[in-house]
Amino acid sequence: MAPIHMLILMALIQVGTYYILERSDSRKWRPIVLGIGFILNLFILPDLFIPEPRKGEAHCGMPVLGVTLGFWIFGSGLLLITHFTFDFFFNLTKGNKSK
Repeated sequence: MAPIHMLILMALIQVGTYYILERSDSRKWRPIVLGIGFILNLFILPDLFIPEPRKGEAHCGMPVLGVTLGFWIFGSGLLLITHFTFDFFFNLTKGNKSK
């Protein structure tokens, strides 16, 4: 699985979890889900995708830096975009149903 697939999977899991929390009137848990996503992006997931160094070659840190910064920037950005987009559209549709 490539890192981009993991980021898309995390966004889908985030939307699904938010939807379940909205249906069960547990909105207070959404920041906790967002925090867990940040912890995953900042500390856990980059380590899973760092390639093993090849034998006989110099141990360059660029792949480590690229994967780590990719998860920090794109992963955390996608988490925030998903969070605010879900909040906006769910409140928009919730407001239309009450009228």
